[in-house]
Amino acid sequence: MLQNIRDRLTGPFVWFIVGIIVIPFAFFGIETFRTGGADPTVVKVGDQKITQSQFRAGFEQRMQQLQQLMGENFRPEMFDQARFRQTVLDDMVQEALMRQHVRKAGYRASDAALRGTISTIPAFQEDGKFSAEAYRSKLAAQGYTPARFEAQLRDGIVVDQLREGLLDSAFVPQAGAAHAFRVDQQQRWLAYAVFEASRYQAQVTVEPAQVEERYEQQKARFQSPERLRVAYIELALDALPPAAAPEADYLRSIYEAEKAARFTTTE
Repeated sequence: MLQNIRDRLTGPFVWFIVGIIVIPFAFFGIETFRTGGADPTVVKVGDQKITQSQFRAGFEQRMQQLQQLMGENFRPEMFDQARFRQTVLDDMVQEALMRQHVRKAGYRASDAALRGTISTIPAFQEDGKFSAEAYRSKLAAQGYTPARFEAQLRDGIVVDQLREGLLDSAFVPQAGAAHAFRVDQQQRWLAYAVFEASRYQAQVTVEPAQVEERYEQQKARFQSPERLRVAYIELALDALPPAAAPEADYLRSIYEAEKAARFTTTE
């Protein structure tokens, strides 16, 4: 049974549920399963019955908690009602199982633990300190007496002890433990040598014949593809800016200077 409870207490979805039922909201918590009544039984957990009215009260309380957590962002249509109802019922069943188990296992919450838990609940504080007046007034507003609230809170504390014990525990098979031990205790030996060429450079003599021989053996390393470098100038008359029209005197002087050679033909 403990392993089944542990499986239900792991995973990202359960953290959402745990976040809802944390102790600061304890006085809004699940209604006690000891109340009787003639209403139909929804589910029976061991010798404990969860009635329809208890389930309805638990569902409404959970919706109120969500509304308080989300504030203005709360929208009822955001939740799948059928799935949410099933989640609330599963949580109530789990809560009943854990309450029965902790009673049989002898878990107890001391008076000091009870007082310490109550004093840390923000709803019962004024200016960061516990207030007895706020404690009584807040419980009265929710229809709780101090005795009834403290009885339920004691059960919640021991259930949280069980829950934390399961969540914080781990089970390691013998083979896994042995492997982890071998990995943690294993050792490695590494050897290496450092070669510094500069220490031996003065002792080396290279003959020209050796250089030529190495060049012939690896000639391809010292060659590069053929390349051609071309430089040219392009003259385009249509790209030149238009010249100004020459004056008549300038044309006449050119004509007179070149008349015999360019502008005269033999008879």
